[in-house]
Amino acid sequence: MVALHEIRKADMNTHSKHTDAGGVDRRAFLAYSSAALATAAFAPRLIAEDSPTGVAVGFAEIEAVENGRSEAGPRLVPARSILLGAGAFLSYGARVRIAGVGRAAGTPRIAGLQAHYVSDDGTDVPVFAWGASGRAGSSGLVTFHMPVDGTQRLRFSLPEAQSRQRAAGSRAAASPAREVTLSLLSGDGAIKLTRGYYVIVPLFPGDGTPSWSSLTLARRSGHLVLHELRGEELRPIEREHIVLRIEYGDRI
Repeated sequence: MVALHEIRKADMNTHSKHTDAGGVDRRAFLAYSSAALATAAFAPRLIAEDSPTGVAVGFAEIEAVENGRSEAGPRLVPARSILLGAGAFLSYGARVRIAGVGRAAGTPRIAGLQAHYVSDDGTDVPVFAWGASGRAGSSGLVTFHMPVDGTQRLRFSLPEAQSRQRAAGSRAAASPAREVTLSLLSGDGAIKLTRGYYVIVPLFPGDGTPSWSSLTLARRSGHLVLHELRGEELRPIEREHIVLRIEYGDRI
């Protein structure tokens, strides 16, 4: 298998003219994937709450994160509080960047992040955009293009680590699918697709959802990851999560 960041072709979207030097050939992207184990952890300040999708998703605007005057950055909000999607994605597609991966010591729980494409015959094609190696650093912070015009949505999933699945035996099949759908459609119950940073936190039995208003995004070891605001002090959250920066396809 070949990891996504090793594929060096241009435009992934055969229907869009908008691309950049960091793009990837769509056929090559769909043909290759890589997976490894991620690490798990638990965060403070949790709200006991079940999630039917197996994930909690926070959100922050791009300008608030990148142009903020304070090192603390903006406080996050639940992604489901977004009221409207951005229709310009239909013309340009989406440029998705893995801006950060939060890790912590412990038993692995997810194997990575899959981006879901739809083939010409309507088949769902999940591809590993990031697979955890367990090493710190900036590896895996890739950028890739996803079309939006066909389905009017983006879909991602966080497969469970194989070691945990084997330990759980048949119970693994009953686990909720850890998926995130960002949509332009109305009334489908999905999170709205707009420009911004989406923070995806996998939830397992016994986990609670983060208290987003007490959290922000800040850099650590080259990654943009969750930090907790305690007065004037910022502390990184020791919990597994993935931060996606989603922008129009013709913008950096």
